[in-house]
Amino acid sequence: MFGFKRPTRRYEGKGTYSLNSNHRFQGNYIKISDEQINNTYQTTLSMDVNSLGTRETPQDLYSLNYSGVITPSLFVEALWSRRHYSFIGSGAKSTDRIEGTLLLDQSRNSSRYWADTFCGICTPEQRNNKEAFVKGSFFLSTKGTGTHTMVFGYDNFDDIRNANPVAGNAGPAAANA
Repeated sequence: MFGFKRPTRRYEGKGTYSLNSNHRFQGNYIKISDEQINNTYQTTLSMDVNSLGTRETPQDLYSLNYSGVITPSLFVEALWSRRHYSFIGSGAKSTDRIEGTLLLDQSRNSSRYWADTFCGICTPEQRNNKEAFVKGSFFLSTKGTGTHTMVFGYDNFDDIRNANPVAGNAGPAAANA
């Protein structure tokens, strides 16, 4: 009756287009619908059914890639990606000081009682990221000076973690879930 269940659905799509033999474009999409029923922070330490909870952890990822030969000596790669990852309903279902408070028994290796970990009625926690990346490689080979490779580029990775502990707040983070 209280066994852990995790119904998950995963959708993927991928497309590749070659303008010609020198230019290739690729797009990827992944969507995961994930529900965790009777989830617990750590199975060996949760000591009662109040420590169990049901949460959703949906994700989606988009990415676009380009690789191209601009000249026989110049190669270019580019990547753009975006990921949304949420924790919805993860934790205690009350902010009441009695019903919503997790109890830890330090004498029993921090065994957990009375409530699920975190706040399950607060704004969903977001763990999103996005990246933009461009790389160029230039090759030069001469008899007098030998072979040289020059690599240049730009990479911007933005990791965003939003954990708003406000119950009942359906602000922008909840709207994007």
